Amino acid sequence: MGIGTGIFLAFLLHYNLGVEEEVAYPGIIFLMAGIGFFTGFKMTLSLEDKEKKQKLKVIASSVK
Repeated sequence: MGIGTGIFLAFLLHYNLGVEEEVAYPGIIFLMAGIGFFTGFKMTLSLEDKEKKQKLKVIASSVK
């Protein structure tokens, strides 16, 4: 998803703003891919935290 968005944004930069193709495509593709990886990482951390809290609730309720 991030790479596809990067290609589209690089196309817009190149044809509408006149940014050189050799600069626009690799730069924006890597930037958007990095943003996508970072977003996925943060989402994974959030899901893991939710799972830990859920397990702690189950353990706490079974102890009482």
